[in-house]
Amino acid sequence: MSTRLFISYTFRDSETSSELLAYTKSLFAPFADAFVDALSSRTRWHPQLTIFSHLLRSHAVIVIESKDVYKSPWVRLELLVAKLTLKPIVRIPLCELAEGHNQAMQRSGNGVPNFHNVKITRAISAR
Repeated sequence: MSTRLFISYTFRDSETSSELLAYTKSLFAPFADAFVDALSSRTRWHPQLTIFSHLLRSHAVIVIESKDVYKSPWVRLELLVAKLTLKPIVRIPLCELAEGHNQAMQRSGNGVPNFHNVKITRAISAR
């Protein structure tokens, strides 16, 4: 069984982009299946149930910390569910992802921030 991650974010502050979310998802691809709602195919019926299904089946939650992320009611609800289900929550500042993304665009490497991979692996292992 592969590790499943749920990525929580907001577009509310216009700092997070679909491109950055795709980059973030690709960072975890070597060791985990990361769910990003904005990048998933939408179901016609009950998209919120799909989101919560992925959240409940995840091993950990990754929060992309942008300026207004904690003002989003959806993010707050996702984090509440994560806490109630005892899922590890790993916070990654948006500025660090953006910096890695910019560096990756300038070179052929993937710009994986290894320290976040270690934090996530430890959080999942501790569970």
